[in-house]
Amino acid sequence: MKYLKKVLLLLSLLTFLCSDTSASVGTGNDRAVNYEMHYPIVYTENAVAQNKINSDLYRYIENFRIDYRNGEFIEGKFTYELRFENADYVSLILHDYRWRGGVHGHTIHTGLVYNKHSGEKVPLRYFIHLINEDFSTLFAFPLYNERNKFLNTKSRVPYRECDHTIPDDYFLSGNGIVSLIFQEYQRAAFFEGMTYTPIEPKWIDYFNRKNP
Repeated sequence: MKYLKKVLLLLSLLTFLCSDTSASVGTGNDRAVNYEMHYPIVYTENAVAQNKINSDLYRYIENFRIDYRNGEFIEGKFTYELRFENADYVSLILHDYRWRGGVHGHTIHTGLVYNKHSGEKVPLRYFIHLINEDFSTLFAFPLYNERNKFLNTKSRVPYRECDHTIPDDYFLSGNGIVSLIFQEYQRAAFFEGMTYTPIEPKWIDYFNRKNP
């Protein structure tokens, strides 16, 4: 009986250690009368980097709470997605939904990529060099909605009606792919939500040579 207890204790300890190592992004939760929050908490082996990442994330989290307390919106929801992680980077998208009255609310989608060793937020230009003139090329690339569904030409906002500014928000998709984030209405109808365009390594190489 004592041996069985020891085995069970060892198995439970191993399970905890394995889950702790693989799950490096946890979820914090908060609620009030008219808001709900599920926000990321990042864990890294480097305590300084971990503190730096979570301090930066806290700015977005606390900004949502402050605006709620100040009556900037009636109802809201703050969530996130972990889009990619490896030994060096963690890539998140924050979804900040606010309803101020009217038919529907609006969500701001913020792409954040952090270096897990330094804790620094990594700008888009670190991976790919883009200028606004490149939008005409990117417009023809595949476009997906927030449910990862491919959007055909008929589902997209026409070229002339688009804002041709290259966004700062992006996420990493793995295999060397960088995905640009477009806000609601920018590239498609409201019900498609956030949209994104994946840029493959061969194109990243081209843009980086073109825009040194």
